[in-house]
Amino acid sequence: MNDLAEIIAFYLANGLTGRILAAHVDDGTGHCAGCAWQQAAQPIYPCALRYSAEVAAAQEKQQSARVELSPRAESS
Repeated sequence: MNDLAEIIAFYLANGLTGRILAAHVDDGTGHCAGCAWQQAAQPIYPCALRYSAEVAAAQEKQQSARVELSPRAESS
């Protein structure tokens, strides 16, 4: 498993995707508002955390679409 896959698996397992997406937004100047307190120079938006959370959100959406499309077991 590569680093990005491990990060995404961690987000999904811990329900962090929405929180990261909510915090790591454009601050209006093209920088990440969520990273402002962590680094001396603000990263350009989207930061790496935002990108990985967007990938995780897309995977969640695909997984739930597969669940909705899968055949349901019939009751006996």
